[in-house]
Amino acid sequence: MNKYEPFSDVPEYERTPEGIFGGDAGLKHFNSVPTRLVAEGLAVRFTCLCGNSNSVTTTWPELVLIAQQRIPQGWRYDERGVAQPLVPCRACGRAVGFGLTPDECKRTIEQGISAQYISAAQVQAIAQAVGSVRR
Repeated sequence: MNKYEPFSDVPEYERTPEGIFGGDAGLKHFNSVPTRLVAEGLAVRFTCLCGNSNSVTTTWPELVLIAQQRIPQGWRYDERGVAQPLVPCRACGRAVGFGLTPDECKRTIEQGISAQYISAAQVQAIAQAVGSVRR
């Protein structure tokens, strides 16, 4: 270690504003959850803390409700404002470890419209027709 540079022994990538999560092996890879658009909505694959793989499909009506900061049946909002499905891991029964923000749902809906999985008219109809409890 250089006495004039107290962090000279720290690798360069750890000195970026993003810290160890910067660069190619950044937070997007550390915290990524594989998702893909499907006809029913957004398919999410994730690994539970027990190590088993699980998958959940968030339907278009659920995405619309979360985008409106409403809570679909079978979901809850955590203290950070992230909607989480009340679905247990198939192996251990622990609550699943992923959630969606309203902004993520809005982007997903826009992608679904672009990919022609759902139309803007369908989104409007869902928004008007589906009742739920306000957060």
